[in-house]
This record gives sequence, C-alpha cells and structure tokens, in this order.
Amino acid sequence: MTTTSDAIRAEITALVKEGRAAVGKREIELKKGGAKRTLTVPDVDKYQRWYTKALPVVRQILPDRYEEFRAHYSQEKRKAMDLETYTISDLFSGLAPSSWDEDVPINRAVLRVNSQIRILESALGRLDSKLSDITLTLESELFEHEIDAADVLLKSKYVRAAGALAGVALERHLGTVARSHDLKVAKKDPTIAELNDPLKAADVIDVPTWRFIQRLADLRNLCDHAKQRDPTNDEVQELIAGVRRIVKTVS
Repeated sequence: MTTTSDAIRAEITALVKEGRAAVGKREIELKKGGAKRTLTVPDVDKYQRWYTKALPVVRQILPDRYEEFRAHYSQEKRKAMDLETYTISDLFSGLAPSSWDEDVPINRAVLRVNSQIRILESALGRLDSKLSDITLTLESELFEHEIDAADVLLKSKYVRAAGALAGVALERHLGTVARSHDLKVAKKDPTIAELNDPLKAADVIDVPTWRFIQRLADLRNLCDHAKQRDPTNDEVQELIAGVRRIVKTVS
C-alpha cells in the first residue's frame, strides 16, 4: 500500500525530473558575428511552470534553504549586477552587463537552475523526518485536547475516567514517538511500560524521564483496573499534569 511518504517522494522525484527537462540544448544565433552555437538554455515557459510548483515544496520541506532557492531566481536587494548576483529572472528579462559575451548570462542562469534542482532533490533526504515532525505536531495537539478533556472529567468528579483518558493520551503519544524513531515494539498494542523501556534503551529518554513515566503508568493502571482501590483526586491531577509534561517534552 502506498504511504503518504511514498506519494510525496514520487511527486518530488517527478518535479526534479521536470526541472531538468526545463533546461535543454538549443541552437542560438549570437548577435556578434551572426554565428550559431548550440548552448544549454532554460526554456522560459517550462521553467516558470516548474518554479511555481517547486517553490512551495522547498518552503515546506526545506525552510532553511527557501531564501537560497528564491535568490537563484531573483535578488531584489543586490548592489550591482555581476557574475555572483546575476539571476535567472535577469536572463528572462534580457538584462546583462554590456561587457559580457552573449553566452555568459545564459551559462550563469543555467548554473542557477541546476542549483535549484539540487536543492529540491535534497528534499528527498529530509522528507521522512519532516513528515515525522508534522505528525508529532498534529498528534501532540490532539493529545492536548484529550488531556484538556481529562481535566474537565476530573472537575466533574469523574476521577477514574479522567485518569483513564489521560493514560490513553500518554500511551498514544509514546507510540507516536517510538514510530518516529523507528523503534521496534513487539506487541501491536503496547502498554506504556512496553513503550517506556525501548525508548530508554534507544536513548530517546533519560533515566529520570523513564522513572517518571513508570510512575505515570502506575497511576494509569490504578485508574484502569476497578479491582484495585479508587484513585484519589490528587493522584489523577498528578497523572494529568505528568502526561501534559511528557507530551510537550518527549519527541
């Protein structure tokens, strides 16, 4: 079955291929001497369509390289036009220093297009970790809502139910963290304790955090098993506060 990661990877791969296709060899008649030469040249229409699609991909997956990607196309605050500052948009606008040979602006623009393609291609290496970050952020927000709901239950005197809900949020969050670190967990539906130990073994959490989660697991078990004594209001408050802390600090 195709995953979200596979689908996005295929889209980026196709976009890289499209970028390469936007640059090709063409026979150009140079003004000086009327000679014709075969040069590698960006196709304006193909490139503009590609750039429009590639820009938001870079912004989302490689935000630290977004400005670099844009600067290859246009540099609005440059002090002078030279080999270092000449951009793709300059070529398309027909701008170039009069002292340059006619092939120089074309070659400079092609170098910049190729740099953009390499930046986009590097997004493939960042994709899995970026998707993992997005998943953690979205699920953390969901868990926060569950913790808030547990708070409401506790205030309404549903002490055991509040603790059970907080425990579910903790268990699901630890499962998400384990998946984001590619940790193998034996059971399909592992408990808090069965997630806690692999996270410590992989150095995702330190020993004090591991012990803290053990304490939360004990409180959760007290809420889940009716044969044990009833959890106190303070114990469930401790559990809810602890789960909120873990959701915010363990990733």
